[in-house]
Amino acid sequence: MTTDLKLIIYINQDIFSYTIFNTNKNCFEEINQYNLLRNQKNLSEEILKTIESNSILSKNYSKILCAVDFETSTFIPIELFNKNNINHYINDNNQENKIEYIKQQFIDCYTLFTIPKNILEILETKYNNIHIKPFASIIVDYAMHIHNKNDSQILTQVNKNNFHITFVNNGQFIFYNKFNFESTDDFLYYFMNCLHILEIDGKKTNTFVITELDNKLELFQKLSKYLQILFLEKPSNFLYKNQILEYETYKNHKLFSQLICE
Repeated sequence: MTTDLKLIIYINQDIFSYTIFNTNKNCFEEINQYNLLRNQKNLSEEILKTIESNSILSKNYSKILCAVDFETSTFIPIELFNKNNINHYINDNNQENKIEYIKQQFIDCYTLFTIPKNILEILETKYNNIHIKPFASIIVDYAMHIHNKNDSQILTQVNKNNFHITFVNNGQFIFYNKFNFESTDDFLYYFMNCLHILEIDGKKTNTFVITELDNKLELFQKLSKYLQILFLEKPSNFLYKNQILEYETYKNHKLFSQLICE
């Protein structure tokens, strides 16, 4: 077993990415990413094939962190949470999904989420000591970690067809949601509608962006007309091998954040 190494995985319907973190050196040593066929029916087979075809993914690690970004998530305050009622918190009639829950790291609530049973079985069979969280949980904890206590702050992860958005105000977690979009106009509508409903002044609120997309895309150019956009730098409290330093600094937070929020 590689006791000084952690395997950190992120999976959504499009990609399977991972990094290796050396705990003795406090260093991210490698990052790799695979494109998956966008077909929910075959997604579990794609994930299994990816794991079994890569010798690094097939090793035994002392700890494996995994963020999944598939289905529904919701947040329940500790005082309202009852594990015997988890089926009442999420309305999911899909018999192929399982409802799971985890405790947040930096706020007093639980996150409930759904995950396809066949994907959960693969991950838990391949990795006995895996810790699975929904990316909703990760980004909310990450937002709490990076915020300044006296400020209002948005953190968003923008993907090719969807985005996560969180809002923290004066140290309090206020809002989280995830939206699918098909065009730049869709994206702007959903994003700006969140600000309208929450009565957020975009010009007075820092909006931190993490993404794997090119930060010069029209989508970001248009959003910057309404908001103060800051592409989040990678965490400064870790070391990074040269291969990782070649990436733009706003990329790979989907992996780095898991270590901070574990």
